[in-house]
Amino acid sequence: MPCDRDFGLIKKSLVKYERLYKMDQYINLISEALKIPNKFSVVKVEQNHIIDYKKWWPTYYKKPQTHPT
Repeated sequence: MPCDRDFGLIKKSLVKYERLYKMDQYINLISEALKIPNKFSVVKVEQNHIIDYKKWWPTYYKKPQTHPT
C-alpha cells in the first residue's frame, strides 16, 4: 500500500541517524524523507488540539436509546 511505502521511506531515512534528540529533528527527517516536495505534512500537536471526547461527542451525537425487552 502507498502508506506502507511512505513509512518505509521514513524508516530508510532514520538509519542515517544514530540518535534523534529533539522533536525538530524528527520533523525534518519526516519532511525530507521523500524527494517529492510537500509529500508529508508534519504538524506539531499542542494541548489545545486535543479534544476532550466526553465533552465533544454529545454536541454531535445523540446517546442511543435502550428499549426494554
